[in-house]
This record gives sequence, structure tokens and C-alpha cells, in this order.
Amino acid sequence: MHILLNFLTLLLVAATCAHAADTRGLQVIAKDSATSQQGEVKLYNKSYAVIIGIDKYPNLPPSRQLSYAVRDAQGVEEVLKKYYLFDKIVTLRDEEATKERIMRLLTSELPKEMGKEDALFIFWAGHGNQEKSDYGDLGYLIPFDGTTEEIYRNITMTDIRDTISKKLPAKHVFYAMDACYSGLLVTRGMDGKSRRDLSYLKEITKESSRQILTAGGKGEEALDGGPGGHSVFTGRLIEALAGAKDFITANELQAVIREKVFSDARARNHTQTPGFGLLYGVGDFVFILKQQDRLGDLKGESLARQNELDRLRKMEQEAEAAKEKEQAEIAKKESELADLDKRIAEMKERLGSGAARSTDSLDQIMVLAEQKEQQGERLEELRRQREAEEQQRLQEIVRLKEEAAEKRRQQVLADLAKFQKVAESKYAKDMKGAAWNALIANYPEAKELSVGDEKGFLELHGYDEKVSQLYTDPDTGLQWVRDGNLAGKTMTWQEAMAWVEQLEYAGYHDWRLPKKEELAAFAKKGGNRPSEFFNACGFSKVEPSWYWSPTSCTADSTDAWVVDMWDGAVDYDNKSFSYFVWPVRAGR
Repeated sequence: MHILLNFLTLLLVAATCAHAADTRGLQVIAKDSATSQQGEVKLYNKSYAVIIGIDKYPNLPPSRQLSYAVRDAQGVEEVLKKYYLFDKIVTLRDEEATKERIMRLLTSELPKEMGKEDALFIFWAGHGNQEKSDYGDLGYLIPFDGTTEEIYRNITMTDIRDTISKKLPAKHVFYAMDACYSGLLVTRGMDGKSRRDLSYLKEITKESSRQILTAGGKGEEALDGGPGGHSVFTGRLIEALAGAKDFITANELQAVIREKVFSDARARNHTQTPGFGLLYGVGDFVFILKQQDRLGDLKGESLARQNELDRLRKMEQEAEAAKEKEQAEIAKKESELADLDKRIAEMKERLGSGAARSTDSLDQIMVLAEQKEQQGERLEELRRQREAEEQQRLQEIVRLKEEAAEKRRQQVLADLAKFQKVAESKYAKDMKGAAWNALIANYPEAKELSVGDEKGFLELHGYDEKVSQLYTDPDTGLQWVRDGNLAGKTMTWQEAMAWVEQLEYAGYHDWRLPKKEELAAFAKKGGNRPSEFFNACGFSKVEPSWYWSPTSCTADSTDAWVVDMWDGAVDYDNKSFSYFVWPVRAGR
């Protein structure tokens, strides 16, 4: 989580996926924005990937050795192998990544193997550096055997732009560089508009291009401590590639990454804005998903929804059992109260028949008085017992009703969240009506509502705005705000503590930051990707980033524990950094 001063990654990825057994090459299916008709576009014959990560530098001092670059390279390699097809992947780590080996691979071996209709995506993780000269800045990447003392032992930006890029015959080459000063390569910008329609894809497949996405702008240093234990840039790159639903262009990829990296860096009082541009050409690199893996993901999502349905059915059964238990408890308490009433009546009858007679002696009257005193005290004890039993009965009835109501509320909100996910989907808007009908099938009392009347749906079930704003964890009783970024910004630890202390929301003013253990346990409910899980289940704006806890680090009181809603990781960081805030309160 601490700042890594010099980072660079050069990655070579080729998009893949053949649609027909008798067709050579890689295609995608896209929709024409003018006619809404779908068509197939052939992109490449073959695709290649080269992944380079360097932590160890024998010619640099110990203070400049890295610890994240190889891990970043492995992370990129894993996401590409899992989600994308490649004809060939070459991975170079540490001592494998010498200048001679890299240049031989990119200017001799691959050019002999590749054709003009192939694709190449290049990712490099390691050191980058720059030197000043009278005629401008000189930027370069430092290979395993490189040094900052002699520039000829490194791979200069000129080597990349002129030698490597021109020697490679591939139609599309896309560089992604996670390194300090790699922004020196971006000299020609693009319009940055994200396009994915049929006509655009047909046009860009005709044109060659050399595109580049860098971790930062000119002179900017790249941060580590990003999602998944990677650098900020690589973490967001992996996140975007893993989250693609079908093909994704380099233009689309950069639009997502630039915004998130800039936001992550600003939250830590740092400036890092990824650069994107063309070395030459006008084409656009396209990543193509493995269709079989996507099918596996869809099966996984289907299984998750089935599990959710089973969970809701179980909640319904539990609610019915709770109702039966409530009725049994009421009958039992009523029987006990009737028995107490009978005993009280009998006691009153005995007290009324115990009056002293005129012929009784003083001693007899004393004995009788003592008996009446004892019987009176017993009567008072029985009355107090009855009142206590009645209070306990009423409290138990209220508890059972609240428990059943909470389970019903969670079921209603969970079903509504599923409809909202379909309605808000960019690709499933035509299914909004069918989703609403499926929702109403479970709640026929709402059949008179118009399609999409979410407010009316909540009001019909007696839920005001407060209910939809909060989630009560059935395991802990904690109430969480459904808006994962209620503050709308990141804060330092001190600012977060002060903000949540004065927060008044949904009618409550006893909000606090969740403890480290509470936040980590809640993130665990979301599986491998908590933010995606919560945002699909009735929550909103849960950021795939770090959230503060109030728990200070015992080893250093200037640090506090944080939890990452990207992957559930738990770590600590300096309280002066800025992260997100998720208020919580004790619901019961």
C-alpha cells in the first residue's frame, strides 16, 4: 500500500476467439447503430501477448529494487489467460528480461512469426526514467541489466516508437506501460471517444495503428497500493479487462482506466493521469473474450441467482415458522395469565373470608392479622408476577413481529434490486417490462402499478424512504447505508471520523465507522468482488476501492486499518491518505 516510485509495464496482448470451425481468424459480433442490425467483423488472423515484469535490478542500488512489478505482470498474465484467447504468450520476468532478449523478441523473433493481419498488445512493469538534454527530455525503460548511468544499456522511447513499432508487421499494436515517465511517449492524442458499433469496427479493421496507454503523464510517478495488491494503474487495468462483458477496444479501456487512476491518485494527494495516444495510424486495438469462459461466468451468475432465490424461499419458510411460533407463544402466555388470574381470585376470596369475630381473643386476632398480612403480600407478588409475564409476552410478540417484518423487508428490497439491475442494464433495457412482470408475479397486490413505479411499489408494502436507504445485516444486526459513497468523496481518517460523528441520515444520528472486523466481515459477504456484488443487490455507488475503519494500527498510531471493496483485502495506511467512508449503526 505504500508508494512505489518507479513502475513500468509493457504488455503484448492479442485478441482472440474463432466463431466457426471452418473460418480462419478472430471475429466479433457488433450492432449497427443506424439499422440496429447485427453483423460479424473479422479482426485478426492471430494474436500474441508479451508480458514483462522486473523487480530485480543488479545495477541499481537496494533502495531502487521493486516488489510489485513481477506481481503486476503475473496478474495481467492471469486475467488474459482466463478471459482472452492467444495464439502465443511470452512472459519475461527479472533476469529473463535483459535488453538483448527483449529487443531480439520484439524486432526479430516475433516479426518473423507475425503477419500483417495479426495483433499485438504490450505490457511492461518495471523502472522508467528520464534525462534532460538541451533539445528535450529523453525517456527510457530500464531492463534487468540496465542502468541509469549509461542510457545505451536501456530501451529508449525512440527504440519503442521507431524501431520496435515499425519492425513489427502486426496491423494493431497496443502498448500499456506502467512506469514512471512513460508519458513521454504520448505525443499525439486521440479524440478519446468510446465506439463499438459495426461501422466503426469495420473501418478500424482496415487501418493499422500503434496505440499507447501509459501509467501517467509526462514527469509523473506511478503509485502502487492499487486494487488487488497491484499498482494503481495495473490494478485498474486488470479490473477493466476482467469486467468486460464482450469485446473491448483500446479506446474504451483507456476511458475507464484514466478516470479511475486519476481519482485513486487524487484521493492520496498525488497527481497521476494516464496518457493515451497514437504513435501512428488511425486504427483501434480490440480485445476479444473467450466465449467459453464468458459462458462459464454466465453460468456462475445463474447459479448465484438460483442461490439467492433459494435463500429467499428459506427466509419465507422461516417467516412462516416464526409466525407459528408467535401464535404458540401467545397461546402459552395467555394460558399462564389465565392461571394467574384464577389464583389471584382464590386469594382474594380467602382474604375476604378471614375477618375477625367479636368473640376472638387478642391472640387469635393477632394470628389472623399475620395470616392476612402474608396473604396480602403473596397477592401483591402474584400481581407483580402477572404484570412481568404480560410485559415479557408483549416484548416477545413485538420481537417476533419485527423479525418477520425485517425478513419480509429484505426479500422485497432484494427482489426490487433485481428488477433495478435489469432496468439499468445498458444491454438489457428491452427486458425491463418482462422483469417488472416477473416482479409483480411475486407481489400480485402491486399489479395495478405502472411499469417501473418503484416508489409506488415500496409505498404499497408500507416502506418509507428510510427503509430503502438502509440495510440491516441479519447476522449482526448492524444497519448499513445502502449508498456506498454517501459522502460523495474520499476523506482523510480524521475527516472521516468527524464527518460520521455529525452525520444525520434516515432519521438517525448515531452513525459511526465500522470496525475493522465488521467491515472485513461485511466485505466477505460479497465474495471475490464485494463492490460488484453489493451494487447488484440493492446497494449503490459501492466503490471498488479502500474504506476507512476507526481502528488504529497498534504498531503505529499514525496508521489505521482499511478494507478494499474491490477484493476484500485488509491492510493499513497512513491516516493522512484519503479513502471512502461507509457509515454504520447498531440496528438492534
